[in-house]
Amino acid sequence: MLLAALVLMASGAATARERMVGFERLPKQAQQLIKTHFAVGDISYITYDNEITDLTYDARFDDGTELEFDRKGELLKAEARRGGSIPTSLLPASITTYLEENHTMSRVVKVERNHRSWEVELSGGTEIVFDQRGRVRWYD
Repeated sequence: MLLAALVLMASGAATARERMVGFERLPKQAQQLIKTHFAVGDISYITYDNEITDLTYDARFDDGTELEFDRKGELLKAEARRGGSIPTSLLPASITTYLEENHTMSRVVKVERNHRSWEVELSGGTEIVFDQRGRVRWYD
């Protein structure tokens, strides 16, 4: 019973770090990315999460699309919902070119970026991992 109480307290503390914020609280780089590739008026809500190791911002749009940014406003993750797609213009040019040449019938539905790679999920379920230079590392 004590363990259950501790788990509930820990989960409550974790969600307490996440707060709703306005568009103007996003880092400038994130604001510019949204203005360039999406409609600001379509944002349902924006939250920031002050995690122990980092601060992240999440923007959710009316169509269910979600974007996640780091503290500097760099895109970490983008995920489309309800049959939507993520604009390929969010990706480095080399990755966009590869997708245009090799996957013309597929839409980008999810993108995850870290300091070493870009992972791109296509509408057919194919996942492609690229290095930072845009070279294909593997398919999943």
